[in-house]
Amino acid sequence: MSDKVAEWMGAGEQASALAGAEVGSVITFGKYEQDYNFDNGEEAIEWVVLAKEGNRILVLSKYAIDQAYYHNVFTDVTWEDSMLRNDLNNYFLVNCFTEEEQKMIPAVTVPADNNPEFSTGTAGNDTEDRIFILSTSEVERYLPTPEARICACTTLARSRGISEDAWWWLRTPGEFRSSASNVYHDGSINNKGCVVTNYVVAVRPAMWIELG
Repeated sequence: MSDKVAEWMGAGEQASALAGAEVGSVITFGKYEQDYNFDNGEEAIEWVVLAKEGNRILVLSKYAIDQAYYHNVFTDVTWEDSMLRNDLNNYFLVNCFTEEEQKMIPAVTVPADNNPEFSTGTAGNDTEDRIFILSTSEVERYLPTPEARICACTTLARSRGISEDAWWWLRTPGEFRSSASNVYHDGSINNKGCVVTNYVVAVRPAMWIELG
């Protein structure tokens, strides 16, 4: 991962800086421990802008920021009831963003997309989330080539068993109800999926940011 980016800006300065963000550009927003050096504080999170609609942008973390279970128990589960969804919308949201930044992250409807290849899994219900992970259809839309999906991981994630070019979770169910789809290290999409308790898959959070 690249060296630590600039100091965390105030919310007003960030809003001004983000106003000029365009699709494909990289922005910084929020903080998370990434270099596995807990003595120097958390690092600014870098995000790739995937879409811009009116006064808001859709962003995806540039790096696979950490190892993550889709769910902590091997069982049938959908994104709606997953541990990963709970962690992103509670711990990650509260601890990685200032109160002013949290106000810029709206709750949006996150569709429960069915698996395009297997019909044995159920996607559950649509959810209202502020932080989420991409679905298979969204990855194909916003990152249309395997090369665009290849994702390096943070030093922290690597210390927890994630390979340099990470596998990362998608919220679309896998072949079975106890699995979820993912992107492989080479950028290909694995519709068959990994079991939800797989410990060598990483997370790339996504969210909308309001610029108004």
